Amino acid sequence: MKFRNIILFAILLFILNLIYFYSTKLTKRIPASSNELIDRAQNNSVVFEIKNTDDILENTKKIKALLLQGFSFTDIDKTSEHQSQYTLNFSKLPQFETPEESLSLCEKLPFIEIQFSARGQVNNGEIPKLIFLKKCTLNSKKDLSIEVNFYDAKNLFSSTNSNPSANYLTASSSIYFKNLGETFPDDWVLTNVLFYNQKLEQIAISSYELILYLGNPVSVQLH
Repeated sequence: MKFRNIILFAILLFILNLIYFYSTKLTKRIPASSNELIDRAQNNSVVFEIKNTDDILENTKKIKALLLQGFSFTDIDKTSEHQSQYTLNFSKLPQFETPEESLSLCEKLPFIEIQFSARGQVNNGEIPKLIFLKKCTLNSKKDLSIEVNFYDAKNLFSSTNSNPSANYLTASSSIYFKNLGETFPDDWVLTNVLFYNQKLEQIAISSYELILYLGNPVSVQLH
């Protein structure tokens, strides 16, 4: 009996430690080297020496940690027309130093793919997805603000849903649908933010990493 109690206590202690670990934000678990880089940031940026694609891969964790420390997700709710508009903000950005020149995030990785998944829905065995394609453009403060408009996406879906191809992949110049059914979902979760270029160099931030940093998923519930 005493031995059983010891085992039960050890299991309970392990579970409590596991809960504490996953309830701690990513910012508290960033490696010391990453924190040192972020603390030395000037003008909300950190310089990474990049000579080739491998250098980006080697610095991926540090770059993502920097981006996440400056990340926020806000609702543009100024008028009724804007109730379905949101902004992804990144206030801490990497600077890439190559042998030839110094490049901002948007100069190095000019394309952005933002993917949302419908919460609690499955269509033909697949989760419905909504993808926004954006150009990476810094604002006047040298921050990155990316607007996503669910109102436009819903209108586009309504106008193209009669097309059989809409169920798999329908696009405007910047909005794609995958595996949507007959109606446009109202609940969405941000599942991936991808920065990339034509050389296939990329930095991807997953929903798991967002949850670790923020403590909860980034979700949208349409009015």
